[in-house]
Parts: sequence; structure tokens; C-alpha cells
Amino acid sequence: MTPVSDPEASSQHLLIRHKYHVLIGTYLAITSFLFYRIYRQPFSPAIKSEQYETIFKGTTLAAVVGGVAMSSRGRAKYRQHREGNYPSKAQGHDSETK
Repeated sequence: MTPVSDPEASSQHLLIRHKYHVLIGTYLAITSFLFYRIYRQPFSPAIKSEQYETIFKGTTLAAVVGGVAMSSRGRAKYRQHREGNYPSKAQGHDSETK
């Protein structure tokens, strides 16, 4: 019997495999779109430069947070934090006193 390929499973595998490429592409598209909107506004260059800086900081922060959330290490740290599995402070003191 030949295995039937599931198109949904293969598309999910492709998305997982290229998740950072998708993140970078989305970041560039959103940042470019917002920069173009600022470029078209009839404000002074000083105001525009402030807006460019704000847009750049905001989209970069969102991309970094998204990247950390997508990474396995980021998910593990979040899961550990939510479940309350913190390293015991007593363990740290025991190793210092030895």
C-alpha cells in the first residue's frame, strides 16, 4: 500500500522549515510599507525622521519577539515560566558554599 501524501501536512512541514524566512519577509514587507506611507506624508524632514525611527524600532521589536516565540528555546523558557518550574535558589547557595 502506498502512503497518501497529505497536502496540509506537507504545507505545515514547509512552513515549519522556512518559518524564519517567512518572518524576515513579513518584517521587510511591513517595514517597507510603513516607510512608504511616511515618505508620502507632507511633514517636515524632522518629523519624518522621528516617524522612521519609531516605525523601525517597533517593527524590529515585533520581529525579535516573534523570532524568540517561534524558536524552541524561547518556547521552552516560556513554558518553564508558566508552569512555575524555576531553578531553586537553594541549589545556587548550596553550590556556592561547597
